[in-house]
Amino acid sequence: MNKIISRNLIVSFLLLMLMVASIAGATYAWFTSSSAVVKNVFTAGTVELSDPNPTDITSSTNIDPDSICETIEWQFSSTGKKNTHIRVRPEAEAIGEKTEIEDETAWVGVDGGNENFKPINSGQDWNQYYEYDLNEFGDGEELELDILASSEFKYVGDAATKVYADTLYIDLETRNNWKMEEVHIYANTEPPSTHSPGQLGWGFENLTGSLRTQFPFDTDILNNDPDKLISDLDGNEKIYIVVHLKVFKEASTTNGDTIELNVEIALCAGQENDWHESGGWWYYGDEDEPYVVNINLPVVTVCFKYCVTASDGYEIKSMEAYLEAEAVQASNYAIDYIWDDPEHYWYPLKPKE
Repeated sequence: MNKIISRNLIVSFLLLMLMVASIAGATYAWFTSSSAVVKNVFTAGTVELSDPNPTDITSSTNIDPDSICETIEWQFSSTGKKNTHIRVRPEAEAIGEKTEIEDETAWVGVDGGNENFKPINSGQDWNQYYEYDLNEFGDGEELELDILASSEFKYVGDAATKVYADTLYIDLETRNNWKMEEVHIYANTEPPSTHSPGQLGWGFENLTGSLRTQFPFDTDILNNDPDKLISDLDGNEKIYIVVHLKVFKEASTTNGDTIELNVEIALCAGQENDWHESGGWWYYGDEDEPYVVNINLPVVTVCFKYCVTASDGYEIKSMEAYLEAEAVQASNYAIDYIWDDPEHYWYPLKPKE
């Protein structure tokens, strides 16, 4: 009996859908998909399943690079000559990549070897300020300087300063993939006496959330003091300015920074009445017995949610979602003989004699 059933059994397909995460900037990802089908046929023309048609029914906008969930609906039908029972087994693989971050302290000014280099009186040569001379620059004329990082004065961006219509404007723009994390600003008619960022006057932190590379700043007062208005200046003063920044950029990664990530797979809501899990397989049927699938039955649908999460500085690079499906003839209690290891959800279906 077992041999007859084995001859009439077709284990249908293994479907692989590859979803590739595109990495850009701070590694935001979205997916495209393609499919290929492999069939293992032991006895032709008896039990067959049509090629599944996976549909991603989850929006892939604004994806968190540390946590991604994709909801995939798989559709297929029985096309053979025999009625069948169906089971499916979802699987997935995900890869995480760690991106190294290079961070630096930066100041707006000039190279330490430049005669215009003006260190803050703090006992250190690196912390510096610059002067905006109202005699030298007319209303709206810009002073352009570099943003320089570390004591090596690495160029990381551009700064433009101007006074226009009684307002001080400072525009900062990073270059070469550098981004701002924090900005601290001092502006007054006296040179600064401290290089401590928290004591400069204006502080702007957590700029990485918006991934901004440009920082427009404007004020009509000096050093956060409402009694010191720029409009009160007579045009002969110098404004002494400190702009301190914390900047960072993503460094290149290596193969050694890639790991496998765990993927959690769950049946989609609303599918509980038609699919039941046992031994890692999901069986098509209700609580009492399996459904009989034949060529006259509408398309069979199963939906799974694939969720992958990265930690410890890793981000999700790619995820592959699989669905393995098998069909067994619905007659002669083939389900008990073929799907007995692991045992199917209703095992044993054949009444005890």
